[in-house]
Amino acid sequence: MTSFKAHSAVPSALGYYYQSVYALRLLLVGHEEASVSIESWDDVYLEAGSRRELHQLKHSLDASKQITIKDRGVWRTLAIWLDFASSSDISQTSFVLATVASIQPGSPLESLIDETA
Repeated sequence: MTSFKAHSAVPSALGYYYQSVYALRLLLVGHEEASVSIESWDDVYLEAGSRRELHQLKHSLDASKQITIKDRGVWRTLAIWLDFASSSDISQTSFVLATVASIQPGSPLESLIDETA
């Protein structure tokens, strides 16, 4: 018999709820003149004048999760960002990957957390 948890929509529902809370927080903390949308260009898309931010949220209840170079979610995120870059001027655009997961030690992805990389 299949477990009820195997068909539960709770993780997805929590992810969508988190997107709305995250977007609201962006507006309330330092982005008074901005507009925000959910599930347009990215999970959360913020626009303030000519400045744009694409926020990809990788929400998980498992704080011990690690992101690796083989993570499909990372490659899907990069594909979204590349689609945006191919059709938009990105000179004033920030790309944000927000997650509770850590990056696997020694991974080339560690450059994502180094602002000088």
